[in-house]
Amino acid sequence: MKIMKLLKCQKGAALVVFAMGLPIIIGLSSLTIDVGHILTNKAQVSAAADAAALAGAQELPRFPADSEDRAITFLERNGVPFDERNVAISWGADNRTIKVAAARDVPLYFGPLFGVNSYRVAAAATAKVSIANSVPWIVPFVLPKTQSFDHTKTFTMRMYGAQNRYYTATAADPADQQMDYMNVGIENTSFDKYIYYLKYGYQKKFSVGNDMQYLGPSSGGQASVDAFYDRTVRDSNRDITKAKLGDPRVMLIPLVESMLPRTTREGTKMKIVGFVGFFLDEVHREYGERFWAKGRFIKDLNVGPGETTDDASADFGVRTVSLSE
Repeated sequence: MKIMKLLKCQKGAALVVFAMGLPIIIGLSSLTIDVGHILTNKAQVSAAADAAALAGAQELPRFPADSEDRAITFLERNGVPFDERNVAISWGADNRTIKVAAARDVPLYFGPLFGVNSYRVAAAATAKVSIANSVPWIVPFVLPKTQSFDHTKTFTMRMYGAQNRYYTATAADPADQQMDYMNVGIENTSFDKYIYYLKYGYQKKFSVGNDMQYLGPSSGGQASVDAFYDRTVRDSNRDITKAKLGDPRVMLIPLVESMLPRTTREGTKMKIVGFVGFFLDEVHREYGERFWAKGRFIKDLNVGPGETTDDASADFGVRTVSLSE
């Protein structure tokens, strides 16, 4: 009888079960906390690698040494200190890709109870340099894509190109390196806005396939010539090998299929087929047909993150960067 009463008595049973399950509850709770901590750090390291790869790629392919410094800077800004044990940076063929591999040892809160003090998280990202399909900071004039863009030669912009009445071809300044240009309106450009964009560029991005409106032929007007000249005054760098986007001497010029007659109706649409970078060496500050501006086209001008294209017909030397899939 006493045995049956003991078997039927359930007082204290819940406490026993709770005591037996407590280690499991603690283990699962600690596991949840540590796993969450690991996943958070994994996301941080992954984001840091992405940012570092994109930042480093902005210096490619022309400045690979700078690309490493830039990548390291962005890693450290995102909480991944540079250390050869946890960071590896490498470049692909022709310095057109950069791979950033980063790692971090994550200390665990409850892991030490089970003999595990930390967990190593790692991530890698690769950014590539491609043909630019869209660019910011364009100037409000265009060149025809039929123009030579030989980056080894100096070219001269002037009214009427080689047909300018004040120009005589010489061995140092040959006819095939003279070029005319056409002024275009950007978003119903006023004259003041046109001059501003000529000095500083248009901030928003334009893409291949977008339309521009014919504003007029090259004119050599005083305000326009002074805007060209202003760019050289504001930029002390005269070395094209050091030229970068944002430098006053660097102009991003949209390209169209061909030059239009000087009598073309204002507002006529022209489709952008590409972009080219031009470095202003010198501006002759006279007006009308006596104005000219000498410079060189930039090989592999990197304009930073943006839309890319695989269409080789749109390749005129302007590059953009993106993460590889």
